[in-house]
Amino acid sequence: MSLNPKVTVIIPVFNRENLIQRSINSVLKQTYKNLELIVVDDASTDRTAQKISEVKDDRLKYIGNEVNLGPSQSRNKGIEISDGELIAFQDSDDEWHIDKLAKQVQILIKSNSDVAAVYCKMEFVDSSSGKLIAKDNINAVDFRKTFTHGTYFLTPANVTVLIKKSVLNEVGYFDESLLQWKIPNLQLEFRKIIITDLLTSLWSESLEITIS
Repeated sequence: MSLNPKVTVIIPVFNRENLIQRSINSVLKQTYKNLELIVVDDASTDRTAQKISEVKDDRLKYIGNEVNLGPSQSRNKGIEISDGELIAFQDSDDEWHIDKLAKQVQILIKSNSDVAAVYCKMEFVDSSSGKLIAKDNINAVDFRKTFTHGTYFLTPANVTVLIKKSVLNEVGYFDESLLQWKIPNLQLEFRKIIITDLLTSLWSESLEITIS
């Protein structure tokens, strides 16, 4: 892997006119600058496309689906046209800490070649009040157990991952029969992943979230 790898960030979006700019800006304002951002508009019917067009940055690429395909297929479209050596996923209503990519890229650069991906911890924020709901405490052991057994909130969200594109090309992209949350099977028994700092904020409309 190069010492300054390009990162492709992919955001699928549907009808998020009030939130999409926050999500986009949290990517474009990263301290790590060697990135491209692909926003896949999944046939939104509100002003999402207009809000995206208001963001002026040469690193931003817009794709508009003619029909609603769902987040998994939309993410796959982004991967297919990506130029990055590394791939990251952001959601249209969430927010990254400003140094998320910088920290994760450095970990991958310094890691052995058998490390496939870096995940980060996340916090849950109430979207109406802005108050912190919970923080996760996931670790590598929990990840392997919960990924394979499907525990919903203890499985790291897509927005926390930075993964080598070569790994995705090898094991496959998102399962398009699933609506959300499932990154491809990384053959975890043969691959290494790393969990790092809390670097992502997930905004939720519900307070019914607990992390044990």
